[in-house]
Amino acid sequence: MVFFISKASIFIIILCILNFIIGNFCYAQNPGQYDPSFNLIDDGTYGDGKGFSSVWNTEVKSIAVQPDGKVVAIGDFTTYNGEPSRGIVRINSDGSIDKSFNVGSGFNLSPMCIKILMDGKILVGGNFTSYNGVYRPKIIRLNSDGTPDISFNPGSGADNGGYILSVDLFESKIIVGGFFNSFNGVARNHICKLNEDGTIDETFDPGYGFDAAVYAVLVHDDGKILAGGGFEDINGIERRKIVRLNSNGTVDLGFDPGLNIETAVRDMVLTGEGKIVVGMLNGVRRLNTDGSLDTGYLNEAEFDGYIHKLLLLSDQRLVVGGEFDSIDGISCKKLAVLNTDGTIDTSFDLTKGFDNSVYAIGQQVDGDLMVGGTFSLFDETRVGRIARLRLNATLDDYFNIGTGFAGYASIGQICIQRDDKIVASGQFTSFNGVKVNNIIRLNSDGSLDPSFNPGAGLDLPPYCMVLQEDEKILVAGLFNSYNGYPRKGIARLNPDGSLDETFNPGSGFDYVVQCMVVQPDGKVIVGGYFTEYNGAPVNRIARLNTDGTLDLSFNPGEGSNDGVRLLGLLKDGKIIAAGSFTEFDGHPRKQLVRLTSNGNIDLSFSVDQGFNGYLHDMIVEDDGKIIVSGYFDRFNNISRHGVAKLNANGTLNSFDLRLPIQQSFVPIIFRQSDNKLLIYVLSSNIFLSRYNLNGGLDNSYDMSARFNGTIEAIAEQSDGKLIIGGSFSKIDNIWRNKIARIIGCLDPEATITQSGNELHAGIRGDLQYQWIDCNTNDVIQDEKMASFTPSSSGSYTVKVSDGACFKVADCYNFSITSVLGETIDDFILVYPNPSHGEFKIVFSNSRNYPVEITINSIQGAHFFKQVYDSVFDRGNITISLPSAEWPKGVYVVKISDTVTSRFKKIIIR
Repeated sequence: MVFFISKASIFIIILCILNFIIGNFCYAQNPGQYDPSFNLIDDGTYGDGKGFSSVWNTEVKSIAVQPDGKVVAIGDFTTYNGEPSRGIVRINSDGSIDKSFNVGSGFNLSPMCIKILMDGKILVGGNFTSYNGVYRPKIIRLNSDGTPDISFNPGSGADNGGYILSVDLFESKIIVGGFFNSFNGVARNHICKLNEDGTIDETFDPGYGFDAAVYAVLVHDDGKILAGGGFEDINGIERRKIVRLNSNGTVDLGFDPGLNIETAVRDMVLTGEGKIVVGMLNGVRRLNTDGSLDTGYLNEAEFDGYIHKLLLLSDQRLVVGGEFDSIDGISCKKLAVLNTDGTIDTSFDLTKGFDNSVYAIGQQVDGDLMVGGTFSLFDETRVGRIARLRLNATLDDYFNIGTGFAGYASIGQICIQRDDKIVASGQFTSFNGVKVNNIIRLNSDGSLDPSFNPGAGLDLPPYCMVLQEDEKILVAGLFNSYNGYPRKGIARLNPDGSLDETFNPGSGFDYVVQCMVVQPDGKVIVGGYFTEYNGAPVNRIARLNTDGTLDLSFNPGEGSNDGVRLLGLLKDGKIIAAGSFTEFDGHPRKQLVRLTSNGNIDLSFSVDQGFNGYLHDMIVEDDGKIIVSGYFDRFNNISRHGVAKLNANGTLNSFDLRLPIQQSFVPIIFRQSDNKLLIYVLSSNIFLSRYNLNGGLDNSYDMSARFNGTIEAIAEQSDGKLIIGGSFSKIDNIWRNKIARIIGCLDPEATITQSGNELHAGIRGDLQYQWIDCNTNDVIQDEKMASFTPSSSGSYTVKVSDGACFKVADCYNFSITSVLGETIDDFILVYPNPSHGEFKIVFSNSRNYPVEITINSIQGAHFFKQVYDSVFDRGNITISLPSAEWPKGVYVVKISDTVTSRFKKIIIR
């Protein structure tokens, strides 16, 4: 069988392949699916940017730096930056994961030590028995691409229950230390030497070996071996905690540390002079080459916690990592640098430092330190158990900076400008690798807008944000400054991101501002948990003038007895406030209250017992009704799960959403421009669903998209696309760090055809139409039907809208065709008008050719169509309409023959 493929099909296939290569897929985008064209830079290179942040990632045990600057980290973890990587990962110098390093299923148990070989292969020891499904008990050699080196086979390895803690190399031999009694069936107490292929080197015989574990091994240039650990004896010879062996495994009697090392040795390094720096459990000693104590070194420095790792810098200073918080009373949280004489290098100031243990230290080519351990904070900045420090003890916060709002970020507020640019605020320190603190503006496509410059930004995340009509931006929360300027709890920004100094809150709020709403006159109503503003008492709600001063004409009396979390403004100037309060100005008001425009309580609004939980979001409708969402399942003892609608007097409305799952926590509700409701349901599967005005599920919206974190903000662009912000980093397993765009609706088809002297744009009655003169770009008044009869030749187009989604047709060059024979004249009478369902169409003269009558609603919905063969002698057509099927309203009657049409409006009552 022979298949023929058209050129167009080949072209589409090529486009799909190219699209796949750049990380996007060819598929029909439906409402509810993510838009892959938004913020193309957020391509997953850095994953979620959180390092080893999962609850299953407990520690980084060891780090090795390759000559090319890449870092291999091992430990008890299962992911890095959200990507699966069990026990081992290779990281590029910028912090992104090296995807060319293939670990497969990784280690089944803990790796503990690592060594990079001269040929780029990697030696790993630990407590594991397999790697990526390959049996390798306690030690393995990997190729440079992460695959197992099959030529290295240790047999049964360290015995059952044993593990390897340290490895080092001499020529092609491998020295192994740890906690074991045999290796591949041969008795070897805690130390052995292996050949290059993993077999035991039988020329190395330590006799009975050690009486306790070896934590560290280190090979001299001459092949002699230093071993440190918790032992007291080797092969019957007393050596406390440290010993030097000859290359054949016998004890080197020329090295005797005596009693100089009091506690177990955890790590060792050799200085350029051949001296040995020893890290004990709680101190550092430097020994001469014969094992005696180096008296030129401060050996008595007291650490208040365990030492785990030593690293010698090129200038012979020593980096020490562990569990300590101070040395000789000087604060140095988990990491310190000692001078060559053993004193503390105070220029390396880690007063705050790490919040938990340091186990691993490596140095990159540029001198920066790679540090790993169990910590999650450095200097109060979130880091995921790995960090890069400069030698001045500052954090390199460009390491693993990520794309999108990567790392421990979240977007809490989004506002869309008239030009579709996106103002976002929340908790973040960077976007697409650019440093920015807690507020930012993006272009409509998700790229950074560099014309918006917040400088140092907000010192703490805001809780709410409002875009004014003049596109100035109000932010409020618990922050103390904006770009270095004091602003406590509230600030107003100019459209370019600079501080608007004409809005001066003085000393500001004494506690959290949770919500804001701007009145048409520019005054700002704020709610929260505060009790004071600029020194004046205000109980959790206040109104500010346009210059930031307190509006004393707004008098809520005693205010609320607890926090105000939500605010809404009604058309008549009244204010809806919601929160955790039970009283307002001394009146019982559970969670909801309505105020007059001057702040007094509106007693005509009451919710009685109200909700049995708390409210999280609110929509105020034009008619005064309110839709609320939150964590509740009843209102005044009537079932309502997570969403409820209240009438203008506070009673429950019959509106009841039929959620896809019965869920009592709905954090967010959002009304689109077409009045459909988006609902964010917090459940084990985080997703958005959409509902029609009647509360029924909108099945045209694809609910299959799943987020791996919370949704905290939704906003709509002019084309109906939805900007979603939150704490998520993936949508349907595609990386999208904290912000994404969702298809809100589909652009309708917009094509123009001509029939006689009439232009047609379609037949769908649920769409909106607006005809436009292409020559002037002016809309043609009152031409809002699917068909249009121009009065003159010219170029015309039509904008076809489906809610917020629209498409403008290509301009159509129209010429009036010559009219032959009889046509419909201008004088046509439709009566009675208004009508109750029956009316007549009367012609001024006789007709002896067919006439088509079409009736549509003013919105374009089709209701009636019929062809009449002829109309004689000033005759008329009577149309009788079934009243039950015709809603009251305005309708357009179209009377057409073969070349022309006339339109009449009629009101049906």
